[in-house]
Amino acid sequence: MSSQPQSAKQARITAFLKSQNRTGQQQGPKPPAPEIVEKQRASVSSTGVSSAQSTRTVGDTLDIFDYLSSGTIDEDAKFNLLCRHWSPDASFTFPKVLRRLPSGKSKMQSFQRSWLDRFPWLVYSPRSDGGFCLPCALFAAETAGGIRLSTLIRSPLTNLNDATRICMKHAETGYHSLSLVRAADFKAVRTSIRGNVVQQSNSTHAQTVKKNRQALSSLVECLKFCGRQNLPLRGHDDSGPLTDPENFETAKNEGNFRAVVRFRVASGDRELLSFIKNAPRNALYLSPQIQNEVLICGTMIRDCLVSMVNQSIYFSVLADETTDASHEEQLSICVRFVAEENGLHGIQENFLGFVNAPVLSGEALSNLLMETLESWGVKLAGLRGQGYDGASNMAGKFRGVQALILQKYPKAFYTHCCSHCLNLVLINGSKVPPIRKIMKNLSDTLNFFTSSPKRLVALKGAIAVLLPTASHTRLKFLCETRWILGELRDDSEFSTAHKAENIDMRVRSLQFIVGIRIVELVLNLTLPLSVALQAKNMNLPKCAELVSNIIEVFQEIRRKSKDKITTLFNEAKDFANQFGARVAVRGVGTDDNQLKDHFHEAYLCPFLDSVVGQLKERFTPLFKKAAKCNILMPMSLQHHFPFLGLLSDCPTKDFNDILDVYEEDVSSRGCALAEMRIWHNKWKGKDGSIVPSTFPDIMRAVADTMLPNVKILLQIFWTLPVTTASAERSFSQLRRLKTYLRNTTKEERLTSLALMNAHRDVPLPTDEIVRIFAETKYRKLDILL
Repeated sequence: MSSQPQSAKQARITAFLKSQNRTGQQQGPKPPAPEIVEKQRASVSSTGVSSAQSTRTVGDTLDIFDYLSSGTIDEDAKFNLLCRHWSPDASFTFPKVLRRLPSGKSKMQSFQRSWLDRFPWLVYSPRSDGGFCLPCALFAAETAGGIRLSTLIRSPLTNLNDATRICMKHAETGYHSLSLVRAADFKAVRTSIRGNVVQQSNSTHAQTVKKNRQALSSLVECLKFCGRQNLPLRGHDDSGPLTDPENFETAKNEGNFRAVVRFRVASGDRELLSFIKNAPRNALYLSPQIQNEVLICGTMIRDCLVSMVNQSIYFSVLADETTDASHEEQLSICVRFVAEENGLHGIQENFLGFVNAPVLSGEALSNLLMETLESWGVKLAGLRGQGYDGASNMAGKFRGVQALILQKYPKAFYTHCCSHCLNLVLINGSKVPPIRKIMKNLSDTLNFFTSSPKRLVALKGAIAVLLPTASHTRLKFLCETRWILGELRDDSEFSTAHKAENIDMRVRSLQFIVGIRIVELVLNLTLPLSVALQAKNMNLPKCAELVSNIIEVFQEIRRKSKDKITTLFNEAKDFANQFGARVAVRGVGTDDNQLKDHFHEAYLCPFLDSVVGQLKERFTPLFKKAAKCNILMPMSLQHHFPFLGLLSDCPTKDFNDILDVYEEDVSSRGCALAEMRIWHNKWKGKDGSIVPSTFPDIMRAVADTMLPNVKILLQIFWTLPVTTASAERSFSQLRRLKTYLRNTTKEERLTSLALMNAHRDVPLPTDEIVRIFAETKYRKLDILL
């Protein structure tokens, strides 16, 4: 036994046992995938030992049985086993196996979780379906007292009938106590709790470690800079040593990462300069492989976000796909949830990453989406909403992603992206023949200018003459078109002159001028709605209210359409006279009243009717969802729901309709009904100035009144998605990172860099990154004391 005092020895043993505590490892590596467990169950013999081929890891973790089977275990493997040995989480089910008892009978038995809790040194091996004493397996001698050590040390504990007695007897042995001391000392040295005798006396080693860590920290800072600024890392030639590191104006393109490293050295980082000049060529830590290892930053950010999602319990998933520069389909995955910080609640929509989607069928995408979220650690039991575009593979009622996920999670209701709905409203509304012709003429005009640099130069020159104070240099005002097209009609190229003459004739017609005014009227009203829908804190009731208001405005214009067309016609007529356009329409004549009636009946009214009809048709499902959510919103309890009369006259019926869906999420149906009545009566008929209207105020009010079930329902309602704007925003990051020159960027690097830019508010401590990088595997340079 050790010659140190018993109290110090006992303290080290206690610290070691605490470090092996299972509760501290629940945030660590995940249990084996279900298919691995099933294979294990199928291959377990009557003795409980797996006959499957041994591998070093179970999923991403270590299994002691594999290392014991290999014969020898080096120090790095021992350290990894002590720190990262596999530990079952709360959801893991130990396999039941038919075992032969000493009496000769057979019985179905399984390993018990309580044994792991009672004996901290005991670890479970999925490969052998048995238990081992981890310290003894790593540090005990081959024999003790002339007896060869076997059970719990060289072979697994499979005698489950006497498992408790065997473990208690083992814990009292001298070699077990000695192994605990050795394990504690070994782990203390490797984790730098204290150095060994040589290292403590060697100040040079400590100084070298300090310099290496400073240099590595500088490299990590350079990589973080590129990630935060959404810059790709690699260049045309970024291999080999960094020659002349103080010169950042090199002749060859080494990429952004190396350029930032050079700039940092040139700015006075002497430690980094010394490291680059003196470090071995195989340990410069500048290679793309090392960059990928340091890009654990993205994983750190995602783990932080997933932790917030799981803490919130309820969430919605948002997804959209796009094609990147290498013509691969990338699925952008985001989550929407309610986050609480310092007692304040807020809506968050967070991007979690890109996933390559080789197959775009509904079944393939739904499986990919769920498997990816699960692999990231998201608890899918809290899934309450889905937000996608209206593509058939996403929104299909039978084989779409939303339908397949709804089968597995019946409360994950689908919302068609409201921004896409508004876009479809305007597209289908513009199918009115005269309006469609106007939009075609406008599109031809834009294409005419943008397809030729020469025409763009002529356009900009005309803008400078006609509109010297204009900040836009593209086709924004109709007055630009007449003059510039007049110049281009005299172009020496026949095709340009012919096209210019044709477009000039079309855009100077009265039909085009009046039609553009009508389109402008509609788009000016829908633009604020389009902007508002893209806000992250938008919710279904507010969205429904805004759409309802727009419908009412259009209906009001429709009722006064005679006055509106008179105003629009007079403006268009003045504009036409100013630029020499003929105020007449073929088949109608030149009489103003006849022209007004023509534009009223053929242009304005059909366009307004089409837009209003499309708004009602495409947003009616949203109205129905919003009506149920709205019944718990304080501002709406002062009056009836403002549109379509979708609520009944009896609040209790509406309350029951809500609980029919979310009964499993509340403590009990009776308590939830009582709380909803209290909440309803609290705000009904109150003065609007004292009624909370914002989400943080509403959640603070419900917390003050101690209504936990109402709080849960409000949280779920605010979690339901409105648009997929957050997923589409990530496409901008994708285009900046994966360009046509850098189109081989892999998923892990792409997602990590995108996460670093998208979530600049999530801190990335450099010291923590260096520590994880150093402990991940053996490094050629001394980074740990």
